[in-house]
Amino acid sequence: MPESSQIIYTKTDEAPALATHSLLPILEAFTKGSGIQFEKWDISLTGRIIANFPDKLTEEQQIPDYLTILGNLCDDPKANIIKLPNISASIPQLKGAIQELQEKRGMMFLITQMIHQMQYNKIYLIATLKSWVAL
Repeated sequence: MPESSQIIYTKTDEAPALATHSLLPILEAFTKGSGIQFEKWDISLTGRIIANFPDKLTEEQQIPDYLTILGNLCDDPKANIIKLPNISASIPQLKGAIQELQEKRGMMFLITQMIHQMQYNKIYLIATLKSWVAL
């Protein structure tokens, strides 16, 4: 759990990203001089992809699975979390995340694993939907 003088602020890459980047400076201005520090956690699509393949990354490339950690922190009444709304990833967002992983992060191998995982999830989803329809 972060210290009592910290507030966790999440970074997203969806449509509310403008709100993410415009609200933080306002909050920092309001809390200036109070000793409150904002800890930024990356729950963007790219960040979430990277967090789910730590065994394939160097130590410098790894980031924690902040979304899971946030879920656990929500049970703590002392937690201070500012999480702006986000939406499920669209095809353009997935393409953007793939491009970022390829160009900026040098993680080409993640793309293949991500595609395999997405194909598995799609097969699982179709099987689940078929079983529901059969009920």
